[in-house]
Amino acid sequence: MPNAVQVTILGSGDAFGSGGRLHSAYLIEAPSATFLVDCGTTVLQGLKRADVKTTQTHETLKGISAPSDEPSKPRAQSRKAA
Repeated sequence: MPNAVQVTILGSGDAFGSGGRLHSAYLIEAPSATFLVDCGTTVLQGLKRADVKTTQTHETLKGISAPSDEPSKPRAQSRKAA
């Protein structure tokens, strides 16, 4: 399949590495680009386990979120009268 996109899960653990699992990380390989998404501190170990050369990755995406139309407003705190 020449136009296929391959997703490799390099890690699926939590922030503490519970159960010996690597931190969350995903390798996306498409015909025109290869990139990592949601890379934790163990991403290099995950790449090595998957036999991926670090020179193969083109971009690292992180901290992507949808913009909000409204600025965040502080919540008012209510206090009961004594």
